[in-house]
Amino acid sequence: MSKISVLIPAYMEGENLPRLIKQLRETLRGKDFEVIIVNDGNQDGSVQVVKDLEKKYVEVKGLFSNERRGKTRAIKDGFQGSKGDVIVVIDADLQYSPENIPKLIEELKHADLVNGLRVDRKDGITRVLESKIYNLLVRFFFGVNFHDCNSGLKVFKRKVLEDIVDQIKDGWHRYVLILAVKKGHSVTEVPIRHYTRTAGRSKFSSSPQKLLGGFCNMLSVKAFLMKLERRTEIITTQKQKVCILTSSFPRYEGDPVSPFLYELCRHLVKIGHEVHVVAPHYPGAPKFEKMEGINVHRFVYFWPKKLQILAYGNRMPSNIAESKLAKLLIPFYIVSLLKKTLTVVKEFEIDVFTAYWAIPQGIVGVLAKKITRKPLITRIFPVELALAGSKYKFCQPLLKAVIAESDGIAPISNYTFKRLMELNCNPKKVEVIPEGVDYKKLRRKRHDPQLLERYGIKKGQKIVLSVGRLVQRKGFEYLIRAMPYLRSSFPSIRLLIVGSGPRERYLKSLTRKMRLEDVVVLTGEIAEEELITLYSRADVFVLPSIVDSKGDTEGLGVVLLEAMAFRKPVVATKVGGIPEAVIHRKTGLLVDHKDSISLARAIQEILSNQRLSASLKENGRKWVMETFDYPIIAQKFHRLINSLSHKRRYALLLDSARG
Repeated sequence: MSKISVLIPAYMEGENLPRLIKQLRETLRGKDFEVIIVNDGNQDGSVQVVKDLEKKYVEVKGLFSNERRGKTRAIKDGFQGSKGDVIVVIDADLQYSPENIPKLIEELKHADLVNGLRVDRKDGITRVLESKIYNLLVRFFFGVNFHDCNSGLKVFKRKVLEDIVDQIKDGWHRYVLILAVKKGHSVTEVPIRHYTRTAGRSKFSSSPQKLLGGFCNMLSVKAFLMKLERRTEIITTQKQKVCILTSSFPRYEGDPVSPFLYELCRHLVKIGHEVHVVAPHYPGAPKFEKMEGINVHRFVYFWPKKLQILAYGNRMPSNIAESKLAKLLIPFYIVSLLKKTLTVVKEFEIDVFTAYWAIPQGIVGVLAKKITRKPLITRIFPVELALAGSKYKFCQPLLKAVIAESDGIAPISNYTFKRLMELNCNPKKVEVIPEGVDYKKLRRKRHDPQLLERYGIKKGQKIVLSVGRLVQRKGFEYLIRAMPYLRSSFPSIRLLIVGSGPRERYLKSLTRKMRLEDVVVLTGEIAEEELITLYSRADVFVLPSIVDSKGDTEGLGVVLLEAMAFRKPVVATKVGGIPEAVIHRKTGLLVDHKDSISLARAIQEILSNQRLSASLKENGRKWVMETFDYPIIAQKFHRLINSLSHKRRYALLLDSARG
């Protein structure tokens, strides 16, 4: 359980503090927490109130100042004295109830900073109007979509304040949301109830001097961010040379293989990094090419080349399970990957490695690290953790070794992070970085009448869309079994399942057995432009994932993010990392896995309730844009790459000094 630090900036709030502390202790009972009251030059006797509270409650600690230094300084001082992994900042005026804190902490599963959005504000009309104008200016000046930047209740992951606390100046506490976003952190707002002040006196003032000072602060923050962006550009022109080891990468323009890794590489190049991808060769693909600035190095690992069946196709885990030859190719693959990696390192003077998947790329990454003394980041997926814990238990020692030797670990979800902790991973080197989507690319719509006609889609039909590899953990059979329940309410409904995989024959057989040939269409793999047409036409998107017989499940569910970017309401199951992508009844509906009736009911609710559908569409679009857009994801990787590179340079300088 994470320790919670509650910071209370307090100025002339002696009457309210005892009641606030009582409410906090009741709300956080049973949790590991501390309360830090920053007494900001009070003159109302509250110094003694705080000292009495310190004596009465072991959780309470007071920090005292002889002069008033302002709320920003109070937050900074409180943070410096805190120990928590979760930081709560709450005003002392009792207009914010501590009862809201658990709700906001729960939202940290989905964001790095959660802001309390005051609903039905209990302030005077002048203050409310000024606040609305201020938030409008913030949205205009900084290009963000926040509605209550000056709320007195915020919950942070510690790393957010660590990133910005040294940079915020007096009066900048109103801009922590903007500073956090510009640093690459995800921020969301959650509605909270607001209360009337019953004791003490408001510090609000709308004097011309204060309004002018507030506007000057806004300009200074804008100038600071512009300077920060210029400094970032200068830093990134001194390119970090990143070598990414992967078992699959697009083999030609428009290839649907590894689209998420491709987009990450493309955005890292945009930031300014020099990206080199080392991937297995595929017959007909060049051994080296540049794809949108990405240097792609393909290595041959067996002859004749047509026998290279370990990678691509049904992907490596399935290929190994289904083919004896694929198993025999593993040592050839590892040796060839290592050889090619060392060649690329020597030729291009690589600064940092990133291994996409711990096995086998992470094994090669560790060997390359030992030889070259370059830092290693390993990208972890839940499927490899599941396989190492069930079918391939002999891989678990290798997995643990890769985790131990990696300088940075980047799991794709908090669910994956929790599974990593079961392997005694050091949490200090873990940075959860989800997969992302290219929001700008996915905003466009496309209409292709011929494609719709090919799949028998007519005007007015309700269309259910699902996308993914046809494997057990995707749970498509449960979605197919839900269709008879839906057909009774929507006689012309149609289900389109896009993708290919080893269970295609079984799903087609199930469709025939249930006499749903006129309802269910399995399209196979389709081109990106065709998929955009289907996204544009769909009424609801469904991902019915399950925990399969090997213990494997969905790491995050990126197709859900794509659907939300297209403004489609989504239905998904409560497994793996999906609840980190879909917030129930806010950005989509979540149901139990392997439950066709619950799937049908959720789909029916969306198709029958236009108000709910519209709300899920807009909330989902906003959620994806602010949290999972690839520029944000690439910035997180950028920070991780730079931090490891800087640490290595510092270590080398230290070694040199000692020598």
